[in-house]
Amino acid sequence: MKDKIALGFHGCIDFECVWNIETVQALIREFAVSLSDLRISGDVRSQRDILIAVLRYMQRGIGGEFVPSHSSDVIEFARRFDYRVTIGGTAARAAIAMHKLGFGSALQSCCNNALFRENLPPEIHFISSIAEQTGEVYPHVSLQYPAGCRIQLADGEFTTQRPNRVLFSRDPDSIAMRITDAFYPMIAEAEVCLFSCFSEVLDEAVLRNRLMDTVQTIDHLPAGCFVFMEDGCYTVKHFRQLVHRALAPYLNVLSMNEDEFFELLGYAPDLLNPGEVETAVQEVCKALGMRNLIVHTALWALAYGQDAQQLIHSITCGTMLASTRFRLGDDFQLQDYRETCALPDDLQSVQFCEALRRNVGPLVACVPCKALDFVTHPTTVGLGDYFAGGLAAGMAQQRGDPAVAPV
Repeated sequence: MKDKIALGFHGCIDFECVWNIETVQALIREFAVSLSDLRISGDVRSQRDILIAVLRYMQRGIGGEFVPSHSSDVIEFARRFDYRVTIGGTAARAAIAMHKLGFGSALQSCCNNALFRENLPPEIHFISSIAEQTGEVYPHVSLQYPAGCRIQLADGEFTTQRPNRVLFSRDPDSIAMRITDAFYPMIAEAEVCLFSCFSEVLDEAVLRNRLMDTVQTIDHLPAGCFVFMEDGCYTVKHFRQLVHRALAPYLNVLSMNEDEFFELLGYAPDLLNPGEVETAVQEVCKALGMRNLIVHTALWALAYGQDAQQLIHSITCGTMLASTRFRLGDDFQLQDYRETCALPDDLQSVQFCEALRRNVGPLVACVPCKALDFVTHPTTVGLGDYFAGGLAAGMAQQRGDPAVAPV
């Protein structure tokens, strides 16, 4: 089976925890967590360390991910909450996101257990880099927190400023992130390819091997295939630059969310200040040496580079698909996506995008976010994955694949 859209290489089982402030406060009391604990970062070796890492992200109002030392702590922490079992991983979740819009795809994943196979739509043509597993599942835990939540610690308190999510796992298959050449026949006619990052890989030798495997995979894509990569915040921080340097010559676009953008910069520009954002984007683009950069935030999405105007449709699809997930979670159909597209744009976001386009010209394309203040129970898990799925779907549609549904 050959498909027009190829995706690799990450997939996993997610435990999506249901937010419960009483549970969080009980954990804080059980582990006697104080404000001073949040100022000290280090290895995550216990359930107490997991709690502190989560609270640290909440205090800063950002999302993030980390790899604890023991998978048993991950599972036991998740069991403190109610949770639902879903498929995660950027490549796998992006494939599911595109499926909701009527797009087929070929997926190579590093996950291959019964839960994964049962939950993956059969329309997604799937191959794994590992043999089918029947033993233990190593879940990726997500805990999303709301805005305006008052957290009381042993010696003080803080209030969350915006909704976001924290992810953590100790998954040997994600850490290894194996890639198989059995994927090559499935991508022989691909017009668009999306790769997820290698943020969970912990060993440099393993990472360098996976980067060589990625380049070989790209070499088996047809000439002219448009290649995206969705970035991440790496567990081993300097690995991120290694990945960028190795893959920059082969990528049409590197895409990242605002937290990943800020990490590269080392500071957080005002996302509604066109001048500050222009300077920051140019700084990152120059440092990366990428042909095109996409940054997607809660306020807007932009493409910067030589193909920026070609990417308008992709970043629009990405924004609308992520916004639909934000307001409805997993439970939506194509009509819900279209209803999101019809919602009014956020006024501040519109003004920002117009100013940025005037300042920068054709090197930038900018799409405003929708006015979503009415959403009382937003979903923040998987927004970047759905945005990435929208990027690939939008590019496939733009290239005129007659087998896909109009969006």
